[in-house]
Amino acid sequence: DMAPDGTGDILSDVSVEIIDEDDNPVIGVAGTIRIQSPYMVTQYLNDPSASQERFRDGWFYPGDYGVMPEPGKLQVLGRTDDLLNIPGIKLHPANLEAQVAEIDDVAEAAITSLTQTDGGSHVCVCLVLEPDRKPADVIEAVSAALPPIISEASVIQVTLIPKTKNGKIQRRKLD
Repeated sequence: DMAPDGTGDILSDVSVEIIDEDDNPVIGVAGTIRIQSPYMVTQYLNDPSASQERFRDGWFYPGDYGVMPEPGKLQVLGRTDDLLNIPGIKLHPANLEAQVAEIDDVAEAAITSLTQTDGGSHVCVCLVLEPDRKPADVIEAVSAALPPIISEASVIQVTLIPKTKNGKIQRRKLD
């Protein structure tokens, strides 16, 4: 069972680790989730490529990003493929998107990282606004909702946020 914030208790017969970029287990720091259990499968059926990517050294890497605030507790923060890599920081956009979407006149929000001509990255906040609203109507509130490190983000209005059938934002289509 997980709380609304994505936090839950780890079952006693399941091993969960959060690992950093060097595959070192960490506690209290966000990173990639990996899982071991005597009940888990060891590969995907008829998909050796995906199996090689997700099953390594007895661990299953589900593609989730999270933190263990303390041993025995896990908080899932989102998907690793949604993680935005902006020079100097790694940003998981889901919580920020939820905050921005709560701003008056914002119907939906998506945050992505765009590659600039010099090879650097720039954060872009894509908004679906309520009818007859413009980015200028919400720019101050959006800037206030963003952490200072990305306060220079571009804010643009879009007609829709592209999503998969499961409702996951298709960030690559926002580029």
